[in-house]
Amino acid sequence: MTELVAPYTPPADRSLFRRENLVVLLLTLVGLTMFATRYAETQPSARIPIQVDRDEAGRLALAHLQELGYATSELSIRNVSYQSDPAWSAFLQSEVDDAAPLRTFRPDAWWAVVLNRTNQVRPILLRLTPAGEVFSVNHPLPETRAGARLSPTQALGIASTFLQEVAHTPLTGWTLQNSRVDQLGGRSDHTLTWNQPIPGADGSFRTLRLVVAGDAVSSWSRAVELSPEFRSRFGPKETLHTFMDFGLLLLVILVWVAAMVVFALRFRSSEIGLRNGILVVFALILVFVWFGFNTSPYTAYSAVANPQSPFQLAFVYIGVSIQVFLTSLGLFFVWNAGESVSREVWPAKLGAFDKLFAQRFFTRDIGAGILRGFAMASISLGLWFTLVPLIADGQWTVIGQEELMHLSAIFPPGLALGAGLMTGLLVTAYAYLFTLGLLRWRTRRTWIAVLATAILFGVFFSETTVIFDRRVGAVLSVIVGLAGYWFFLRYDLWTVFCGSFFSGLLLGSALYVVHPAFQWEGVLGLATAGLAVLYGAAAVYRGKAVADGDVSPTYVRHISERERLKFELDIARQAQLRMLPAQVPEPTGLEVAAFSEPAREVGGDYYDFLELPGNRLGIVVGDVSGKGMSAALYMTMLKGYLQSRFESDQSPLSVLAHVNRMFGQSSDRAMFATMILCVFDIDRKVVTFARAGHCPLLVYRPTDSSVYVLQPQGIGIGLERSDLFERLTREESLDLRAGDVILMYSDGIPEARDSAGNEFGRQRLIDLLRENAGSAEEVLARIRDAHRRFVSGEEPHDDLTCVVVRLTADERLPPVSTT
Repeated sequence: MTELVAPYTPPADRSLFRRENLVVLLLTLVGLTMFATRYAETQPSARIPIQVDRDEAGRLALAHLQELGYATSELSIRNVSYQSDPAWSAFLQSEVDDAAPLRTFRPDAWWAVVLNRTNQVRPILLRLTPAGEVFSVNHPLPETRAGARLSPTQALGIASTFLQEVAHTPLTGWTLQNSRVDQLGGRSDHTLTWNQPIPGADGSFRTLRLVVAGDAVSSWSRAVELSPEFRSRFGPKETLHTFMDFGLLLLVILVWVAAMVVFALRFRSSEIGLRNGILVVFALILVFVWFGFNTSPYTAYSAVANPQSPFQLAFVYIGVSIQVFLTSLGLFFVWNAGESVSREVWPAKLGAFDKLFAQRFFTRDIGAGILRGFAMASISLGLWFTLVPLIADGQWTVIGQEELMHLSAIFPPGLALGAGLMTGLLVTAYAYLFTLGLLRWRTRRTWIAVLATAILFGVFFSETTVIFDRRVGAVLSVIVGLAGYWFFLRYDLWTVFCGSFFSGLLLGSALYVVHPAFQWEGVLGLATAGLAVLYGAAAVYRGKAVADGDVSPTYVRHISERERLKFELDIARQAQLRMLPAQVPEPTGLEVAAFSEPAREVGGDYYDFLELPGNRLGIVVGDVSGKGMSAALYMTMLKGYLQSRFESDQSPLSVLAHVNRMFGQSSDRAMFATMILCVFDIDRKVVTFARAGHCPLLVYRPTDSSVYVLQPQGIGIGLERSDLFERLTREESLDLRAGDVILMYSDGIPEARDSAGNEFGRQRLIDLLRENAGSAEEVLARIRDAHRRFVSGEEPHDDLTCVVVRLTADERLPPVSTT
């Protein structure tokens, strides 16, 4: 039964000092404390404090090239972004005791600077440590450029001097691993490689690589070479990481498809509004534009650093544009479909968003949602950074792509704000509004819907701290994510949107605060969060109370009307079920079992038991043409006519004739019904029956394993409204024997179809009777089970009714005879 939720009314009590609010406030303070104290020691991006920002990194790169003799007037900075090496980061966490010297030699995250030189196609690539020290220069000179031809000894001398004076890396303890000379048209290039074993890590080396082009150093780098054994352990987890990203894409596509199906079905019945979805998509596009502009250094790095064609960068931006378009289109369907479903399941959860769409920004529940959202973010982040050291101890944690984007941003505080808004919109729409609402609508079980949604989105969205073994990250995300679902169930959708927004904003701001080069950006982000909280508090105390009904979209009335009709049909179904016998009679000498199942909320099938004097039992099975409410109403009439007649007349034919006359006087001529009425005289072991166009009576006799199909003449009730009905309908009697099984049923059983369109058929019923499973209950159970397996999930096209009677007396009686 659909649960009708009363319209939401803002609470009159605005006090922040209620017990529940005090508990939430206490948990918020604890969560903020855990987040603030454990972020720097837990988050991999905080392992090396960043001393220079992207602008300073670009200037230092130019200064280094100037030191090498380049004319800076010929150079222009094309791109500066923050990059990382997950494999090296994982190695430093697990393979060595002291990672600091190795991280100084070659960091696991660095500034990557791309410069263009006048009249040169290939860019110059530099890498700088977070402190601003250059540790790699890659400048492949054109082969046609002229230069000196040095001997290997001369080239080695230039390389040694350069490494000691410029790269600050003396060659003491290093082994020359490779020396290659390339004789070009106008010069000779010497490529020199040294290595040094990494203590405690067999098969892994630090390496120095340097290229002397002519008589000058053109490229050099400090690098590492990891052992095959470590690579064999790292590779499967890297593959799993990629697989989980692919799983996220599949999940998003699945949600898109489901949302489009729901949208199409509900749009036809005017149960979907487009305005709110369009506004949300417009907001997302604005956020995407801002986010894309801010993250362009990181997004474009690969195309700029390794140009394969003049159009490569254009292809990158075209790909991003397509992604924005598809994401926005998907959000349009997800939001509109989710909103429609959620208004049916829990309409009160959308009240605050309705006020936003109606431009009622300064209301009490808007303010309360902001405060509760901040509490949700604080508690979730505190719980996350408390559990990470416990659950992920010994696991590889690496810098996530989102953090690299934040550190590469053109305007960092704006990116933290944009990331929070984008996270809030997408998580709210996909997880809470659509998936949770749809699962709750289909399963009618809140806990099943919450658990399924938490697992689905927790498994794939686990980027707060990137644990390289995504299985561990998934478990942690599911556990922490349950806090958000509690806030949704306790409060509303606006609360979880604000919670997701604050989570993104606080994470981005914390990322900046821990690095000296970004501390002011972090403070600005935290100040933005503080201003939002102050606005929420002001709205709680000064805002207006607006009833949800005043701002609900116009299409909601269509959902309400359908819900009202569905509610009434559900009441009618319950009433109809109560009209069926509350219990099966248990007369001495007979076993009786019965069931009836409508194809819709209510149906036209019917059965009843009539206990008569003289140890007799009347059983009737009927089927009104059509299905639904009209069929149920006419069947109710038939029951009344039949029971009133049985009080004075127990002849099946006479009773059916009376029912036919009364039905003809009060029903539409297009309506008719079929019915079979049996009267069992238990003492005489005789059944008398008449059939008004209904399915034949089946009788199984175990003594000779025969099944008799008894089909006396008879026409449907309501088809002929004169005395012709009595002339065309026959009453017959049958002597019974011990163990005989009598089956009465409606046509919904033999006419049931499987997915291929095949009918269940009467012969299948006959075969089931011959199996002789024992009691009437066992025979009925066998028929129902066979029917379920045959249709295998197909929607029933007609009502199903079946009554099984079995004679249990021991006396042997004469052979079958009918009159």
